[in-house]
Amino acid sequence: VVAFCSEDKGNNCIKCSIRSKGPIINEIASHYSGGGHIYASGARPKTFEEVDKMLEELNKICQSFE
Repeated sequence: VVAFCSEDKGNNCIKCSIRSKGPIINEIASHYSGGGHIYASGARPKTFEEVDKMLEELNKICQSFE
C-alpha cells in the first residue's frame, strides 16, 4: 500500500491518494471523507491527526494481509 498526502492550502484541505497491490483500501478511505476502487482510492482527512490515524489503519491491514 502506498499513500501520498498533500496539504492544499488554497482550498484549506488535505488530499490523499491511496494505492494497493493487495489489501482492500477503499473501506478505510471512506472513513476519511473518501472512497474509490478497492485498490485505488482517495481520502480527504480533516486534520493531520486524522492522517496519522488513517496511516495507522493502513499499516494494520498491511500487517494482517496474507
